[in-house]
Amino acid sequence: MCSSIRASTIDFYDLSNKNVKESYSVDLNRKRGNVLIVNVQVFTNSYVPTREGSEIDVLHLRNLFEDLKFTVVVKGNFNADDMCSAIKEFANRKDHTYSFVFILSRGTKSQGVDGKWEILCSDDKAVAIDEVMTILSNKEVNHLSGKPRCIVVNICSEITCDRSAANPSSNPASNLVPNVCGSPSIRESNISVDDMTLVILIAPGCASSHDKKLGSILFRAFVRFSN
Repeated sequence: MCSSIRASTIDFYDLSNKNVKESYSVDLNRKRGNVLIVNVQVFTNSYVPTREGSEIDVLHLRNLFEDLKFTVVVKGNFNADDMCSAIKEFANRKDHTYSFVFILSRGTKSQGVDGKWEILCSDDKAVAIDEVMTILSNKEVNHLSGKPRCIVVNICSEITCDRSAANPSSNPASNLVPNVCGSPSIRESNISVDDMTLVILIAPGCASSHDKKLGSILFRAFVRFSN
């Protein structure tokens, strides 16, 4: 299985006014950049289903970016602390040009009035999407300034299981750990997120379905495969 890569034209970079100075430069003769893929499949809480088939998404993404001459690092089944540490380690690399971070997991709702959706980790604790953006922000890692970063989060944004089932007397929300990375949120600190794109693969309140043998629809569309 391999990905089919087509070269783009100069028009791809600016279709509106042909101002190519606004695009990022690409050197076709050297490594393009770095990719971090974090795939959480298994959870401590036995009532949270294993994400069977997500390894197919990882394979598709890895094949695509390695064909594009990116350096790809794949991590799996992180608890909340380890996920934050891995993203920080990735952000602090000195060889960034173009950077992609893919996080594949389940989602859960945060405490508080805003009820933001967060990334569920293997230890049943949550990492806020804002926190991931903070770690990769210009303020936290100033050598990333001017370098494009894309964060892609593939999580369900609906509660698909009762996280309190193992302990009926507990409040499900009390198990969550907002801002577990130890950084202030994007909204609180007004951190610059220039050159950063955030992609969340599902609308609020919806499940992110995937085929156990083929992977998710979006990642299949992300990469065109041929045998």
